Amino acid sequence: LKEVPRQQGLSVSRDAVEDELVSMQAQAMQRGEKFKESEARPRIEAQMEREMVLDWLQAKATIKLVEPGEAEETPEDILGASPEELAAAALSTDDAPAAAAPAAAAAPPPPPQPVPAPPAAAAQDESASAPPGGFEWGETF
Repeated sequence: LKEVPRQQGLSVSRDAVEDELVSMQAQAMQRGEKFKESEARPRIEAQMEREMVLDWLQAKATIKLVEPGEAEETPEDILGASPEELAAAALSTDDAPAAAAPAAAAAPPPPPQPVPAPPAAAAQDESASAPPGGFEWGETF
């Protein structure tokens, strides 16, 4: 809701905010309550902007009523493949054409490769890379 006014050039007029402030101040005085314009103004502006955006969205929206049980479009219908297949295709390193991506995505991804142990030469300089608390690098528990 915060981006719609900026994108559509919608803004609340100062006169409308002032009119609402005067009205709220008069109501507060009738009830014998304190009224701080500095606290009320941001709330009034935010409320009026929210109402304006919702009115704009309602005027521009197209609502499609669907009866219960009617077949709805699934992501697969819209995208041509399941989201999982598309994600796997996007992550694959193949240079296969986009049309073949859903078929290639059906194959399971290869297992991750183990991380190689550091070379023995790196272990010689222990003073610069000594592990804290007596632990040793490269060991598993």
